[in-house]
Amino acid sequence: MKTAAILRFVVVAVIAVLVVGGSTAAWADCALTSPNFTADFASNEDCLMLNGNALFHSNDSTVLRLTEDQAGQVGSAWFNVQQPVKGGFSTAFQFQFTREGVAHTPADGIAFVIQNSSLSALGQGGGSIGYADGGCDAPPCKTGGIPNSLAIEFDTFNNDSATDDPNANHIAVQSCGLIGGVPQPNSNAHGENSPFDFPVCLIGSVASPGTTMSDGNPHIVVINYTPPSCTIDVCLGTLTVNLDGHNVLTTSVTLENELNLNDGGKAWVGFTSATGAAFENHDILSWTFKPEAQSATITNGGPAAILNFNGGPANGAYEYDAQLDNTDQNPASVVVQVKPIPIDEEACEQLVDANPKFGHAQCFVYKNADGLGNDSALLFELTCPGFTPDDACGSATQKFFATLGTVFTFDKAENEGFHLLASTIGPYPGWLKGDGGVAGSPCTPNPDNVTPLFQSNQITSFSVVGDPTGTTKGKSGGGGSCWVATYATGGELPPGIKITSPTFKTYTQSSTPGVASYTCSNPKTSQNSLTSAVGPYLTVATCAQSQVPNPNQLTQTSCTPGQPCTGKFDLSVKGVHAFQVTSKDTGGNVNINVVLYNVK
Repeated sequence: MKTAAILRFVVVAVIAVLVVGGSTAAWADCALTSPNFTADFASNEDCLMLNGNALFHSNDSTVLRLTEDQAGQVGSAWFNVQQPVKGGFSTAFQFQFTREGVAHTPADGIAFVIQNSSLSALGQGGGSIGYADGGCDAPPCKTGGIPNSLAIEFDTFNNDSATDDPNANHIAVQSCGLIGGVPQPNSNAHGENSPFDFPVCLIGSVASPGTTMSDGNPHIVVINYTPPSCTIDVCLGTLTVNLDGHNVLTTSVTLENELNLNDGGKAWVGFTSATGAAFENHDILSWTFKPEAQSATITNGGPAAILNFNGGPANGAYEYDAQLDNTDQNPASVVVQVKPIPIDEEACEQLVDANPKFGHAQCFVYKNADGLGNDSALLFELTCPGFTPDDACGSATQKFFATLGTVFTFDKAENEGFHLLASTIGPYPGWLKGDGGVAGSPCTPNPDNVTPLFQSNQITSFSVVGDPTGTTKGKSGGGGSCWVATYATGGELPPGIKITSPTFKTYTQSSTPGVASYTCSNPKTSQNSLTSAVGPYLTVATCAQSQVPNPNQLTQTSCTPGQPCTGKFDLSVKGVHAFQVTSKDTGGNVNINVVLYNVK
C-alpha cells in the first residue's frame, strides 16, 4: 500500500513591483477553489450555479444533467469561483449522451464555455446549444447569445446540411470577440451562408472527430489552452481538444483578445446544452479544471496569498503561496504569476544534470501533478505579469523580498531513493533556480543547448516532520525564474564538526566529569551560484553530544549552532569511551564525528 507525505517548498525571491486590486470571493458553501469533481457530483454541489433545465441526476452516481431527453430544453452550469484562464489551463471532463425509450434523432449537444457575463448566463435553445443566438424564425437574431464568451461545442445535430453545419457530429470553437472593446453575443454560425442573421464566429473546427458522440457511451475530453509566450499583438495562444485519447482539434486563439477578463485574468467556466425538436440526455459524469498559471496579489505584512492547483493538498494535489517579508524596503502590494509545468521524471533529471554542479540529483515526483491523476515531476515557472520583457520582472529599483512556497503530495513508492537517503545522512534536498533565457518563459531551456537551465541551488531548509507533513525554504536574488524540487542534490556537504575536547588520549578516572568543547559549522556548498552568493543557505539546525558507555553522564551545558558548544564527558567509568557529536543542518543532512578516549 502506498503511503503519502506532504512537503512544503518555499523560496525567498526578489521580484518586481506590480500593484493590482480586486478579487473574486469563493462561494459561501463551496469547499473547492477550482472544479475537482473526479468521481461524480455528489459532493460540493454548492460549487455550481445551475440555470434553466440543468439539474443533478442520480442513478448509480450523481451526474450533472444539463438537459434531459425532452424537446425544447436549455441549461447551463457554472463553477461559482472565477478561474484564472489568461495564463493557460487544462480541463478534463467525461460526458455521456443517451436516449430513452424508442430510438429517435439525437440533439443538440453540449459546449464547454469560458465567459465573463454572469453566473446566470444562458443562451438560446436548439442548435444554439445554450450558449449562442437562436430560437427565432427571421432576422435579426443577435440578442440571445452569451456575450463575453468563448465556447467549445460538441454538436450532435445537423442544423443545415447545405451550408452551416457540415455534419451532425462535430467540434467547433466559437467566439464573436470584442468590437471596440465591447463583448459581442456569441453565435453558433460556422459559415457565411448561415440561414439566419448570425455573425460567423468560428475560430476552429473539426468536421468529424472520429468518434460518434451520441452512441450512448461515456467519452473523455481534455482541453488545453497555452497562452502566447510573447507580448506583441500578432502572437497567439493555442487551444487543443483531445477526445478519447486522440488530439482532434488544434487552433490558434488568445483569450484576452476574445474576452474582457477581470483582474488576474479570470473568468467563469462551465457548460451549456440544449435540445430542440430532437433531443437526448446530456450528462457530465466528472470534471476537473487546472489553471496552468495563477497570479497572486501579495500585501506587505499581510497573510499569504494561496493559489490552489486542482483544489490543493486536500484533493491530492498541491498549492502555491506567497507572502511579503514585513520590511520597510517592500512596497504595499505586488503580483507574481506561478505556472506549474508537469514533466516526466527522467526529462526533469536531464535538465538538472545538464549542470554538473548538481551531480545526479533526483526530481521529486508529485502525486496528481497534472490534476488528472497522473504523477510526475513539476517545474514552477515564476513570472511578473505586466512587465516587458516578462521574464525580467521589472528594473533594479522595482524589487521586493518575498517568501513563496508550494504544498504537494507524493507517494513514497515514487520517491524510494529519497526515503533511503533520508534514513541515513541525506536527503541533500535542492530548490534549484534557473532561467533558460527565453522571454516570458524562464522554464524553456536555452536554445543554444549549452547553457544549463538550472544555475543555482537556493535551498535554505527542508524537513519531513513525521508523515504526512514537511517544510522547506530557499532564497533567491533574481526575478522571473524556473524552480524545481530535488533530492540527492550534488554540491551539498553535511555541516562540519570540530571536537577540541575530549581528545584521543588517556584520562585519569574521576568522579568529576571532563569539560567538552566542540563546534558545528554551516555547510558551505549548498548554493552553487553562477552569480554572487548571499549565503549561507543551509545552516546548522542542531548540534548535540552523546557518548558510550554511561550515556546517563551526558551533559550539554550550552550550544549555539555555529558557535563553540560546551558540555561534559564521563570520567567515572574505566575503559574506552566514545564521545560523539551529531550535527544536523536545516536541509536535514546529518554529520557525525566521534572521538575515542580512555579512562584508567
